[in-house]
Amino acid sequence: MEPETSVILPVRSGARFVVQAIISVLEQLGDDDELLVVDDGSTDETPAIVAEIAIIASTGSPVVAAASRRPATWASPPSGASL
Repeated sequence: MEPETSVILPVRSGARFVVQAIISVLEQLGDDDELLVVDDGSTDETPAIVAEIAIIASTGSPVVAAASRRPATWASPPSGASL
């Protein structure tokens, strides 16, 4: 099933704020919506934080997928998700 709404959240070196930003967006999404978090080459802990949230979210309703310009930090989308 295709998501009704897709929200793209770009982030770069935003470890201090990324969790709250993701929570804020997820609170506004419906069950048929998705959130795509795209890391733009962060030099802090942002990629690891986003990857962990993507793993946790794979069991929840809205989909969180993480991508990064640094291939070593890419997180796999939850099963059933497509980028």
